[in-house]
Amino acid sequence: MKTNNPTVLAAWKSVSRAHGTANLAYSCFTDLGALFQAIADSSNEGSQAHKLANIGGYLASDWASTHDSEREEMERHFAVLSAALEMPSINNEGSGK
Repeated sequence: MKTNNPTVLAAWKSVSRAHGTANLAYSCFTDLGALFQAIADSSNEGSQAHKLANIGGYLASDWASTHDSEREEMERHFAVLSAALEMPSINNEGSGK
């Protein structure tokens, strides 16, 4: 059922872009967590910098996990939608993990 409906195609493209945004957010939060870990490792244990870096690392990890879960759920739903519309899936577009 390949579609030429502009509204359906716009929605399909929007979901694809949203997946890319979630993928980027996951990557950014992962990198941010690594930065906080480096700060914690290079600061004295018990110092204000060490405590703040640990908090930042925890939050970055939590947000990375949230975006990873959202991204995976989006991929599952988008695969079903793409198959129904006979359109390429996210992973076929090169924007997957």
